[in-house]
Amino acid sequence: MTRGSALLACALACGIVLRLLWPADMEWKADEQRMFAWASAIGVTEPWPQVGMASGVAVPNPGLSVWLFVPLARVTRDPVALAQLVQFVNVLALIGFAIFGASRAFSAPARELWFAGVALMSVNPIAVVLARKIWAQSLLPLFGLATLAAHASRASWAGAFVWGLAGALTGQIHMSGFFLQAALAIWTWFTDTAPGRTRWRAWVAGSALGGLPR
Repeated sequence: MTRGSALLACALACGIVLRLLWPADMEWKADEQRMFAWASAIGVTEPWPQVGMASGVAVPNPGLSVWLFVPLARVTRDPVALAQLVQFVNVLALIGFAIFGASRAFSAPARELWFAGVALMSVNPIAVVLARKIWAQSLLPLFGLATLAAHASRASWAGAFVWGLAGALTGQIHMSGFFLQAALAIWTWFTDTAPGRTRWRAWVAGSALGGLPR
């Protein structure tokens, strides 16, 4: 094992431990309380909402931002256990980012930069805190990974379609996901000059499908 690989493995291990350590040490403020209570009541005493909780600028997020927590709340029925599921989802995303970095989608220099980013993301204090919250934003890493992985296969119809679908769903979870998708699409439009490098029709189809649940 090289020194770089050892450092990455160490950072990943630390990131996993920090995400799973002391699960009862979790934030339980108004947003977390509202999300847990709402997700527990949807389909039982309340109907499925069309919109989710309001953002910091008072604009409501799409309904998917709370829908995803409904099955998780059914399984757990306890705020600490629900937060644990969010932690496990983020651990899976973290491992997925590392595995994706080892794929053929990256050249050697780009792979080193990607792994450096994964290491920093593993132990970043803000990322760790967000990975332990009952919050819509805390589910974004897994969908962001799906978006980036599909983007790497955008030359195929299926890859471009999944890129559009995953990117749109990321925005449906939290509106910040739309900024990621827009930046990725604009950058791709101006840099992919070779014909057929990106299947844009498939991307539009996936984006349209992902934009349906409101």
